[in-house]
Amino acid sequence: MFGICIWAELSQTNILYQINKLLAIKCNSQLHNPHITLEYNSKEKKSDKFEKCDLKKLGYVYHSVTKNFHSLQQDYINENKEVYHVSLAYKVNTPFTKSDINYANTLDIPLKITKDQFDITIWNCDSVYTKDWFKIFFNIFL
Repeated sequence: MFGICIWAELSQTNILYQINKLLAIKCNSQLHNPHITLEYNSKEKKSDKFEKCDLKKLGYVYHSVTKNFHSLQQDYINENKEVYHVSLAYKVNTPFTKSDINYANTLDIPLKITKDQFDITIWNCDSVYTKDWFKIFFNIFL
C-alpha cells in the first residue's frame, strides 16, 4: 500500500504505544508501532536525508483516508515549519466515526516529541495490514 516508508519510530516507552492500544480496543483498529511518517513510497532506502529534531503538536486528531485505508492522525511541526503526522490508529475498509475522533482527542497525546524519543527506521509497508509490515533498516548513526 505505502511501499518503502521512512519513519521516526517512537521508543517503546513513549505514551503513544499505550494510546495505540487504547484506540485498538475502543475503535477496533490495527496495532502498529507508533511512528512519524517522514516519507512513504520512497524510491530510495536511505534515511540519511532526515535529521532528528524536536517536534511540537499541531492541531487535533483527525481522520484521513487513502483508498480503503483509514487513519487517525496527529500532526506535529518541526523548527523548519515542516509538518508531519503521527499515525495513531488504522482500519481497512471502515472509516473512523466522529465518536472515535472525539475519544482520541480526549487522550493525553504529547505536546512535544523530542529527538531522543525516536529513531529513524525504514519499513516495508506494502500492505493494508500492519501485521505484514516489517523493519528493513535501523539507522543507529543519527
